[in-house]
Amino acid sequence: LKNIEIRNKILSIVVKAEKTDGKAWDPSIGLIPKKFDYSSAILNTGNGFTFTEGVIEAKVKFRADKAITSAFALTSNHPFPQIDVFRSGNKSVSLGVINKPGKEGIQKLIHINGLNFNNFHIFRLEVLGNELVWKINNYEVHREQAPRNMGELFLHFIGSIHEPLNGGSLPYHFEIDWVRCLRKK
Repeated sequence: LKNIEIRNKILSIVVKAEKTDGKAWDPSIGLIPKKFDYSSAILNTGNGFTFTEGVIEAKVKFRADKAITSAFALTSNHPFPQIDVFRSGNKSVSLGVINKPGKEGIQKLIHINGLNFNNFHIFRLEVLGNELVWKINNYEVHREQAPRNMGELFLHFIGSIHEPLNGGSLPYHFEIDWVRCLRKK
């Protein structure tokens, strides 16, 4: 894959400054062709691994930047609800459940500050019956009720740009050391 690298056993989703053709989501008509000044990648397990209950965790390292987003999310065959195991922001991460597009679709989004983004961190989501529990480095940071309409979930790892940025900050690497999935039988 063009924007996926493996170095020293660490997988990276790489955001690059380069002209490319892709698709963008338009809520009224779906995916439409678009030209971009940057390229990136999305990894997901939609064709190979899904689960309904269990534990998902990943050891990752990323920069908490205002313009570039690194995210680990779970969805089903429908885009919503979306469960953000984490989504990077400006010097923070957010996590929670998004039930539909837009701010009114956010069930509860928690912002976590104070992480050292020069280090790897382990982000964990426990899906236990009707409860979701988020942990960072084995420390519980959030808990809430699971949406009723979750279905079978699959994993997404995303690197993307949401604002114009200085080309000097690219290429950007969202690093994934490992992913562990424990399913309830």
